[in-house]
Amino acid sequence: MRVNSAMLHYRKVDQVLIGLALVILPQVQHLPVWITALVILCGIWRAVSLRRGWRNPRRWALTLVAIVCGLGIFLTYGQLNSQDAGTALLVTMVALKLMELRGRRDALLLVFLGYFLVVTNFLHSQELPMVLWLTPATVWLTMVLLDVARDDAPLPWRYRLRTTALLMLQALPLMLVLFLLFPRLPGPLWGVPSPDDAATTGLSDSMSPGSISGISQSNEVAFRVTFDESAPRQQQMYWRGPVFREFDGQTWRYGDEALREGSISRQPEGLQPLGPAISYRVTLEPSNQHWLMALDMPASIERRNVRYLDGQALATEPVEERERYDAASYPAYRLQIELPEELRQQALHLPNSGNARARALARQWAEEYASTDEVIAAAMRLFNEQPFYYTLEAAVLGDEPVDEFLFDTREGFCEHYASAFAYLMRAAGIPARIVTGYLGTEHNPIGNYHIVRQSNAHAWTEVWQEGMGWVRHDPTAAVAPERIEQGINTALDGGGAAAGEGLMNLRRLMIRLELGRDAINALWDAWVLAYGPERQVEVLERLGLRDANWRSMATTMGVLMVVLLALHYAWIGWQARTLSPDAPSRHYRLFCRRLERIGLTRKPHEGPVDFAARAAAQRPDLAAQIRHITDLYVALRYAGCKDESAALHTLQQAVRNFRPPRKAGEQAHPATAS
Repeated sequence: MRVNSAMLHYRKVDQVLIGLALVILPQVQHLPVWITALVILCGIWRAVSLRRGWRNPRRWALTLVAIVCGLGIFLTYGQLNSQDAGTALLVTMVALKLMELRGRRDALLLVFLGYFLVVTNFLHSQELPMVLWLTPATVWLTMVLLDVARDDAPLPWRYRLRTTALLMLQALPLMLVLFLLFPRLPGPLWGVPSPDDAATTGLSDSMSPGSISGISQSNEVAFRVTFDESAPRQQQMYWRGPVFREFDGQTWRYGDEALREGSISRQPEGLQPLGPAISYRVTLEPSNQHWLMALDMPASIERRNVRYLDGQALATEPVEERERYDAASYPAYRLQIELPEELRQQALHLPNSGNARARALARQWAEEYASTDEVIAAAMRLFNEQPFYYTLEAAVLGDEPVDEFLFDTREGFCEHYASAFAYLMRAAGIPARIVTGYLGTEHNPIGNYHIVRQSNAHAWTEVWQEGMGWVRHDPTAAVAPERIEQGINTALDGGGAAAGEGLMNLRRLMIRLELGRDAINALWDAWVLAYGPERQVEVLERLGLRDANWRSMATTMGVLMVVLLALHYAWIGWQARTLSPDAPSRHYRLFCRRLERIGLTRKPHEGPVDFAARAAAQRPDLAAQIRHITDLYVALRYAGCKDESAALHTLQQAVRNFRPPRKAGEQAHPATAS
């Protein structure tokens, strides 16, 4: 059975399919395979069935398929109200809607659903590549919207593109006002739970063998830094993160919760600077954790709701979106010269049993050496003189990880060395704790800023020494000093000395291209993605809006939008009053004046087609010319011609040659100037 005439033109349907494909394609990596296959099959069926004249599936069959798909989504995600499940449900409904696409109403609904799908892509990524992909997709959807809103043949693509560009330019001022003034809320705007929330890459709130080495294999950006003046040397760039006090034999953690909460302060506790501070700005990637990365030792962070624990800066709420803040740190300092007894006992605590060989070695050092410095030096000599290896592929350790690492495997990453060193110090009666964070940066000369990646993740040890407080000791420096001085890649691959010159040149080119891409992303992150509450207040203060709050911002935003809309409508009205009539209308009015001279006057309520029918009935001898000129005018003025210049020229010649006599049978008189 053939479809009826209400079916859309196949070219319009193809355009709808292309637009939906553009906005669904980025979702493929987040969708189950069966939903992707369903979308492809429905799209192919729609395109083929339209050309073959196949009948649409019955409504009861589509209802049954929709129920089965909804059940499949629930079984896949375990719920229907999460970001991923909701997006999958929307994509599935779009695919099934294609199965009943018939007329203009269905096509319009699919285009509007396409706009919703554009937004769902930003639930997963707001990076610049996603914007560069979805902007042309949105332009295409708008061009399709202009076309399917008409029942006639497809419009010329140049006309649709020009109209779409004009619409977007008109919306641009409103978009800027909303972006700058719409009150920013802390955290993401959407609150629908996502399974990705617990799967963020970065430092954890605990440390065990292999935890840091796993992070270090990721090249993702952790944060970017811009120094106000010259940057410190690589070996001084210790970026302080979580500090661990408690060890259960396998894993290092924060420690007793009550003690931890009691130790949080609004300012770094017991910090004594020994030199000038370094000022810098951090753009921190979201981590769903509380810590705010800062150069060791942070003195201040210009951000609301900052707390400090063991020298670590913490936010009161998890960092769920990109943040930008100014900070100052002291590279030379003393921290907590007076150690409270509770903290001392916690910094000396070890499990009651286990790792007997390490305990014995530490007791031997404590008996042999009279000072803390000598015990520390003995531990460093152990790592430096014995055959220890620095590697990401360390052997799996058992129930006594410290003994197995120190005396058996002797291979590991920074967390192995930091953990063993802290254990030896505690066993020798010296307070010690673990600090995790990042070491070093990658300088980007294009944007003049520094990149800290997850591959820079590092762990080191702090030892409390009488009269000096907590002092950093990094046992990794005794095993792989190039890790401290040159970076992780040099320490693991030997600096690339064996690579050929051609390969090295190619590598330099790739690095430069990557840095250029990152510089563009950094600008996007700083001015768009990191435009949170603090950044908004800063920008508004620069624009002269002091003490901005949500009421003043909402009021200002409303006033500006009213002004912009008033200016827009005034411009439209001015165009309507001042623009001269278009060329087709001028020629048609001349045509009407010539008919009026022979007694055929167009009535005020009469349209061109009705007037042509009446004039042709009264003057059959002129009927062919009247209909020809009217058809040309209607096509140019209302229908939209593919070749407007040729049609306009034809209309002009037809009107010029139209010289109607006063009565049928008389000779046509010459046209007079009008």
